[in-house]
Amino acid sequence: MSYAIARQENRNHDANRLQANDQAVHSWYRFVLSFPPHLVRDTIAKFRLEPGAQVLDPFCGTGTTLAECKKNGIASIGIEANIMAEFASSVKTNWQPDPDGLRQHARQVAEHARTEQPRFEGLPGNCGVH
Repeated sequence: MSYAIARQENRNHDANRLQANDQAVHSWYRFVLSFPPHLVRDTIAKFRLEPGAQVLDPFCGTGTTLAECKKNGIASIGIEANIMAEFASSVKTNWQPDPDGLRQHARQVAEHARTEQPRFEGLPGNCGVH
């Protein structure tokens, strides 16, 4: 393999890496065949899509396009046949956490830790969960 080809392949590899600012939404479940979020952002910019536009992703995979559209206020619809990828997509695009449910779950985890793990016996009653 020539140096020029190896260098081009390395550049393509870097172009497909997940950028630091994409970690929060896209890093919890990485799908080998997915493409990087910055590719979607570049395409949104290239086509000058703005809020009010609509995007259809007929093979949405884990929802990279849907999440990037949502971040930019662009309506999108995704279709996915793979049930695991569809689940990942639906989780990535559901930005409506239930604060009360999260607090209740945290209390349950803390209680379990106190009752099951003797080293946690000295923790306060609410373990800082308010």
